[in-house]
Amino acid sequence: MKIKRLLITIFVFLLLTLQVVSATPPDIIHEMLVKITPNTDGSLNISYEFDYEATTDFPPNIQYLQIGVANSDFTLLSL
Repeated sequence: MKIKRLLITIFVFLLLTLQVVSATPPDIIHEMLVKITPNTDGSLNISYEFDYEATTDFPPNIQYLQIGVANSDFTLLSL
């Protein structure tokens, strides 16, 4: 019974340790400025400026970085 508990404890510890060691941090956008200019035809010109930090190597099979719209964690500086 004690050996079984010890083995289960060691197994759980190893699983938790492997997850922490193998985690790769995401790339970081420190600051992002989105400029939106409406056109008379109803379309929009959208440009992005950002301070980007890569925490991983850029994959060799990808030719460009794709940026999406901001999530809920942003601050409007002006309207």
